[in-house]
Amino acid sequence: MNYFENNILLGVWFTMHTVLSWILVFDLGIGNGLRNHLTTALAQNDRDNARAYISSAYIMFGAFVAALSLLVLGLSHVVSWNSILNVPEHVIHPADLHRGVNITLVGIIFSFILRLINPVLYALQKSALPNFLAFVGSLLQVAFLYFYTAEKGDLGHNFIILAWVHALSINIPPLIATIGVFWTTLKGYFPSFLFFSKIHARQILTLGLLFFILQILYMIISATNEFFISHFFDPSYVVEYQVYMKLFSIMGSLFTLALVPVWSAITKAFTEKRFQWIFKLYRMLNYAVVVAVIIQFLMLPFLRSIIEFWLKDNAIAVNYYYALCFAVYSCVSIWIAIQSSIVAGLGKLKVQAWLYTFAVIFKIAVIILVAKLGGSWITVVNVSIVALLPYCIAQPFYIKKTLNEMKHV
Repeated sequence: MNYFENNILLGVWFTMHTVLSWILVFDLGIGNGLRNHLTTALAQNDRDNARAYISSAYIMFGAFVAALSLLVLGLSHVVSWNSILNVPEHVIHPADLHRGVNITLVGIIFSFILRLINPVLYALQKSALPNFLAFVGSLLQVAFLYFYTAEKGDLGHNFIILAWVHALSINIPPLIATIGVFWTTLKGYFPSFLFFSKIHARQILTLGLLFFILQILYMIISATNEFFISHFFDPSYVVEYQVYMKLFSIMGSLFTLALVPVWSAITKAFTEKRFQWIFKLYRMLNYAVVVAVIIQFLMLPFLRSIIEFWLKDNAIAVNYYYALCFAVYSCVSIWIAIQSSIVAGLGKLKVQAWLYTFAVIFKIAVIILVAKLGGSWITVVNVSIVALLPYCIAQPFYIKKTLNEMKHV
């Protein structure tokens, strides 16, 4: 990327963007709560409830975002972004950096509201559109960087321009989608205070908060490995971890993408009492896991060649025990993705909440203990596998039990 003449400022942009984007995680699960309840209302052709869920979600979330905006923008005015981002004032003037950060913040805050169109699209069984909107946003940024010629020597101005481009590119696609959906498919459902209901807002928030807690718990389980390896063992091992992880997570990423429409499809089928269809889909997904497991383990004999082709002179020495651990970890992640999609669609999340909580406590406690005893960094991966095994075993039984009970209601 040649937009910035100074690599320090380029690093600042990437760091700032990553850190500020974490705000998007704290949505209280309102989007996921809306997704399930709206899918049910639309499947039942319940116009009144559908309008109440949409209006209640948008208004409740709007109030939350307004409060968050005051807090975040207020804090932004009193902090030194040059100090926080560790960028010297001679590289970019504090006023320019401050303005760029605020523009980015406002863009992310607006996208908070506009991104609520994604659960609406999922409820409409248009699962491909949210990913398409994200792709269009990225494409707009790439197009700008390709065609726009940055002013030489004016890094502050270029930083602010890029902040505006980012803010607009993440908001224009969902804005157009929002107008399009409520002008056509859901005409008459546009959010309105007339249709706001405390009961519907409470229903969305109750389910949404459970989704939010599960999201945080799973992030602690799956997104902290690099931190634990760096903190308790050595930062250099993170590079080796990343090489194995990127290769063995490819299949998991494909599965996650394929499972996107399953959640809302399950909710719709559950509402329509098509339990046999859910059983068939669940069985098919389990067969798909077997295929994925076979592919993961077939990679092992060719792993050295793959890594040498990919990294060339920077290729790491392959430890096949480590590779085996990552293959198993990836298979566990795929299995969890399937179970989680099913229970998310059913709205039956208590087993997942209890066993994720156990996994978090178990993982942190065992890693600290092993680190004190002088173990290897691969323990982080192995402990993650063991921590998730109770969920992997218990959840399928609960799913089958739930569906069998519903068949006889």
